[in-house]
Amino acid sequence: MSRRLIAGAGSKIRLYDFLRTEMGLTKKQISRLKYTEGGILVNGEEVYVTQMLNPGDIVDADAGSVPAEGHAISPSAEPLTVLYEDDDIIVLNKPAGVPTHPAGIHQEDTIVNRLVYYFRENGEPVIPHPVGRLDISTSGVLCFAKNRTALARLNKQRERKLLYKEYTAAVPGHLENKSGEIELPLRRDPENALRVIVSEDGKYAKTVYEVIRETGDISFVRLRLLTGRMHQIRVHMASLGHPLLGDRLYGGNTDRIDRAALHAGKMVLYRPFSEEKLELTAPVPEDMLKLL
Repeated sequence: MSRRLIAGAGSKIRLYDFLRTEMGLTKKQISRLKYTEGGILVNGEEVYVTQMLNPGDIVDADAGSVPAEGHAISPSAEPLTVLYEDDDIIVLNKPAGVPTHPAGIHQEDTIVNRLVYYFRENGEPVIPHPVGRLDISTSGVLCFAKNRTALARLNKQRERKLLYKEYTAAVPGHLENKSGEIELPLRRDPENALRVIVSEDGKYAKTVYEVIRETGDISFVRLRLLTGRMHQIRVHMASLGHPLLGDRLYGGNTDRIDRAALHAGKMVLYRPFSEEKLELTAPVPEDMLKLL
């Protein structure tokens, strides 16, 4: 499917560099498109990728005709809950307990496997590209790009904090400060590769939180990540003495829920090409509602 972008008003840029940085195409994809009739057009005409673009030039790249790269992914007929879909993105409500993409021992039971089946059944030659990810135990809103150009533009939105998620977590006790910011650097635990620890030599990490409900001995907290470190919410909340309920890895109590009580309830983003703003929500799942 052809995707059209207009060169910006800044300095001139070589077409090849524009295809790489603005449209997110790989070297192999550009190489294939060069030899595809109508694969790359500037102002409706076929040109060499060495051509310099002028501000306002219209670039069409038929990225959808380029085969996706990478190893074959096994399709899975397990169900999906689709929150939104258009030609460039699909947004799902991910259940807890399902990995986002194939890795390690999880090669056939992930959300990506389900999407491969979904697109095949709909006659779409799409390999989904996750825009961010959710831990296997985390439920909620999860976005995938249907092509590399959309992926590149969504990733730029993430960098500029235009694309973001809001999470809900359930933790034990009542927080002393009902809202605030947590700024603690994080790194992998050298003694356990599955864990992340607070460490002075770690990477900068910042989480904003607000208590939205207290019921008995449990607090429900709304959180937003301003950085995207592995297990960031889980470690930051544990650092306050309030590890997520059910989070065995970081000391959470598992009596009332058997997974880390974390749900991505809202995502804000802009459609990659029309730039229409979208706000997508996923309801808190039953296992967390039972904590109320």
